[in-house]
Amino acid sequence: MRFKTILPYLLLLSSASVATGAENSSLHLNKWKDNWFAGAGFGVQEFVGSPESSLSFSEMMTPAITAYVGKWLTPSSGLRLVYNGATFKNNEGSDTPYFNIHGDYLWNFHNSVFGYKRMRIWELSPYIGAGWAASRGTNTNDGYAVNIGLHNEFRFTDGVYAMLDLSSMLADKEFDLQITDKYSFDKLFVASLGLTYRFKKRDWDTCSLKNMKLALLSDEEFAAKMAADSAQAAEKKAQAEEKARLTAQLNECLKKQTDLLSELEAEQKKVSDGLGNLSDLDRKLTTKTVFFTSASTTVANKYMVDMKPLVAYAKKNGLKLKVTGYADNATGTAEFNKALSQRRAQSVASMLEKLGMAQSDLIVEAAGGAMVANDMKYNRRVTVELAK
Repeated sequence: MRFKTILPYLLLLSSASVATGAENSSLHLNKWKDNWFAGAGFGVQEFVGSPESSLSFSEMMTPAITAYVGKWLTPSSGLRLVYNGATFKNNEGSDTPYFNIHGDYLWNFHNSVFGYKRMRIWELSPYIGAGWAASRGTNTNDGYAVNIGLHNEFRFTDGVYAMLDLSSMLADKEFDLQITDKYSFDKLFVASLGLTYRFKKRDWDTCSLKNMKLALLSDEEFAAKMAADSAQAAEKKAQAEEKARLTAQLNECLKKQTDLLSELEAEQKKVSDGLGNLSDLDRKLTTKTVFFTSASTTVANKYMVDMKPLVAYAKKNGLKLKVTGYADNATGTAEFNKALSQRRAQSVASMLEKLGMAQSDLIVEAAGGAMVANDMKYNRRVTVELAK
């Protein structure tokens, strides 16, 4: 089983996180020896208890010491062990030594909300924890305490960060060694400024979720998966090659079409200018067609425009125009179609005379019924071409 080959990595999943943003298809992996940190700071603290003290806010303020060591389990969550201590002023104004040792869970706000970023300047981590608080005055008091706060870090170098920690401790009502009947919590607020050092390794390894899934397959399943992927890749490659071949053919056809259109435009320009010599190409390029509806001999006005360049070319080069009439052979008798094709040819010849072509230079013929095109409407026509 391939499962055995990744067993060590599966043991790390308890300290892995799914990446956010552009890396949401990967896991950030963390070995137990990686991503440890330690820090210390000095600051001030303020005690608030019951009964209330008559001292002012500044008179109740005393120095504070904070030290901690911890580990980031993922880019967005970590654990640490913290020591807070020194002395605080109780409600009577007496300096009371104390210490508070607690474990905290940190939630990295920036990495959780905005995604993991290796070189982020500022990281804000709210935390909550619990531990043991002890006061040591004339008497002693030991008990459980709850801690909540905000841990801020500002990056100086790759491993050194400035630290600002704002915390509050909730302890037993007699933590300050003052006995009161009123049930409440004694509270200690601490603000510390110091440094945090992150031990190597500080970054995170990533592992594709797809690769993790593949590693969980048996040898047979993995081989089948690889074969299917290989076949799919080969099919995609063949499709890409076929697409490239068809695209090349299309481009070649388009180029030929462009060249032919350029040649046709050049020849048509010669005809419209009345230039050029009569040739087989001239005949093909200058042949005009007039279409009719069923049994009709009426020539539409639009064909007048098409015929003007052809008449000009014929007159300038001393050529004649051959007018040939057709009818479809699907309707009517042969005699009827012959006569119809004759009338159609004569109608077009009359139009050419109006454009300036002499009657003597017109050759009018009737071809009768024809089946040149599969669509009947294209067989009802008259063609006009150059003739010597």
